[in-house]
Amino acid sequence: MATSRLGSAVVGYNIQAAVDAKHHMIVAHEVTNAVTDRGQLAAISKAAQEAIEHPKPIVLADRGYFEGLRDSN
Repeated sequence: MATSRLGSAVVGYNIQAAVDAKHHMIVAHEVTNAVTDRGQLAAISKAAQEAIEHPKPIVLADRGYFEGLRDSN
């Protein structure tokens, strides 16, 4: 992600992580250059689902992910 303000530029990354609630362990992660979390939930939740081998995991996210899982069907 690159943003500029008043002639300066900031380069950074957006990191998504999925955590197993029972064991408090990271089960999936992804690093992108996306500016916001929108559109990121479907990919990270699918990666977590595959990692924990659970057909219907419970997914909780803050409203920064408001596009939700509707794109993953």
